[in-house]
Amino acid sequence: MSWIIKPTFVTFIIPTIGRQSLKRTIGSLLEQPQWNWRCHIVFDGIDPIKIEGLPIDYLNDNHFIIEKCEKQNHAGLVRNIAIPKVDTNWIAFVDDDDWLAPTYISSLHNYINKDLNLDLVIFTYQNKVTNSIFPPKGSTDFNACAVGISFAIKTSFVKEHNILFTQGAVEDFRFLDDARNAGAKYIVTNEIQYFTSGAGGWL
Repeated sequence: MSWIIKPTFVTFIIPTIGRQSLKRTIGSLLEQPQWNWRCHIVFDGIDPIKIEGLPIDYLNDNHFIIEKCEKQNHAGLVRNIAIPKVDTNWIAFVDDDDWLAPTYISSLHNYINKDLNLDLVIFTYQNKVTNSIFPPKGSTDFNACAVGISFAIKTSFVKEHNILFTQGAVEDFRFLDDARNAGAKYIVTNEIQYFTSGAGGWL
């Protein structure tokens, strides 16, 4: 069975404060046709919670690494706790109030296979409440306040250049900008593979 094979392709990092929307986030991972992934969920200052209604017990499934950290009060700082522990080839991010398209992993595979030198793949995200999308369609680059957490980055690049999230606003942009300044080869795909309800907030 595919889910007993050690995942080597991508680890999704999910920082969480235990929102009910976490069920939808995890569900979007389980809908990926490819199972060569791992998911590292870090609970920010709260004990890991059981979620009713998932087709698996994610607390005991070997695709998931679950841990609790001391309260950070910032999603980026929680992501930083998981980043050094990733041993798959790629790292991707999804927040606990967001979710992925079922084609996320297959699309990521396609871009990487077309250009083996890519270090960073940036997908467009769509706010399902306002229908706004970022980066804007037609973009070939990214700017502050016009990019989201909807990206995957090569693990070796992150670790070689010690790229981590910093505390404060637009931490996703600052992470990407640090990667760009470190010489990352990247692509802005203009593909919508990531969705958010715009809930925001981190308490």
